[in-house]
Amino acid sequence: MQSQKKKRITLICVAIIVILIGQFAEVRGSNVLLLSAIVIATIYGMFCDISQLAGLVLLLVAPNRLLTYGPISAPAIIMLLGVIRLSLHGKLRLRTSTTLWSALLILLSVITILNGNSQIISTIKVFVVLYFIKLYFYSDCIEDKYVDLVENCSIGCIITSLLTFVINPRALSESVRFSLTGSGGENVLGILCAIMFLNLLNIMLFREDHHKSFHILTAVGLVFICLLTGSRTAALCLVVGMAGIFVVSCLRLNFKQAAIMLLSVGTVVLLSYYLTQGNNLIANYVQRFVYRAQKLAGTDISNGRFEIWRMYTETFKIHPAILWFGGMNYASYGINIVAHNMILEQIAEYGIIGSFVIFLLYCHTYRDIAFESGSKAHWLSAGIIPIVALLVVSMFSHTLLGIPQTMMLFISAYGILEANQ
Repeated sequence: MQSQKKKRITLICVAIIVILIGQFAEVRGSNVLLLSAIVIATIYGMFCDISQLAGLVLLLVAPNRLLTYGPISAPAIIMLLGVIRLSLHGKLRLRTSTTLWSALLILLSVITILNGNSQIISTIKVFVVLYFIKLYFYSDCIEDKYVDLVENCSIGCIITSLLTFVINPRALSESVRFSLTGSGGENVLGILCAIMFLNLLNIMLFREDHHKSFHILTAVGLVFICLLTGSRTAALCLVVGMAGIFVVSCLRLNFKQAAIMLLSVGTVVLLSYYLTQGNNLIANYVQRFVYRAQKLAGTDISNGRFEIWRMYTETFKIHPAILWFGGMNYASYGINIVAHNMILEQIAEYGIIGSFVIFLLYCHTYRDIAFESGSKAHWLSAGIIPIVALLVVSMFSHTLLGIPQTMMLFISAYGILEANQ
């Protein structure tokens, strides 16, 4: 037990160093520092205890955008190293069906070249992420693994945000919305914090929780960061998730949990009211958020998404090859930004056929984890709420193929797994 604590402390210290260098790289605009952070993470991933790789990746999920150089990110490199390390030990075994679907996706990715936007690199990333999850998210004790995954990802969110406050205070004081980089990412950070908060809530209310005090403090920190991002999508995620957990509690006659939910919401509302009175940082952020929401409601509540969605669907109608096989380069069709819609972005990248194959690969990965860990999914449980919340807000966010989105999906999916008796 003492050895495990030392390993975790070492792991967190390494993550802090990598994130810290990444923050300095962002402030100074230095690619040398950025590459140094990625190299340090890579070297540690090559020589650390193989059991630490999943934790390292999750600690670096929040700063994924911060630690990205071109198509390369620190979490992606660590996952690739993890797959290679276990492959060398003969641990990478794929079912025949998984191999066939993977081969088909590679073929479909080649077809996307003809439509103008190759998805071959994206497909390689999909394989690496899914194989890493299959190899490193496995555990004989699925409930403990779920808690460990949520904790590591949540700690990564808080550490990254705290270091940003210290190294780059202008991100908090001068910006309308808090973000880790000057190039955006507020929505992803906000949604990540919201989803981890909902998973912590599920652990605290419906599972045997041995670290409740730590989880409460972590949950408060996640909500605080979520609100600072000013993301209406993240706020929607919190509302959908908390309402869903409350309804499930009532349906299951868990009135104690329902009462705790109401008390928690009431406390947050009262605390928020008093904190927003006067002239302080929190009050300023709330005023900016309210102003932005009112302004968008008076013009376009979707913040331009409806028009982008219309342009995407028109492109699909005119170019059925993109609809079925993907490979859409949105800039070539006069579209300035990606759709911010899970389904439209997915179809634009891989088409209906490729998206169906990816769906099967995700399902196969999840099924293998459940089977090998001796567990089964309980879909009608409170654990389903974080997944539902993620899918709802993804209709206003991005495809689930990104590293942060895939991690949110699989971590939340662990919440409905229970060991077979």
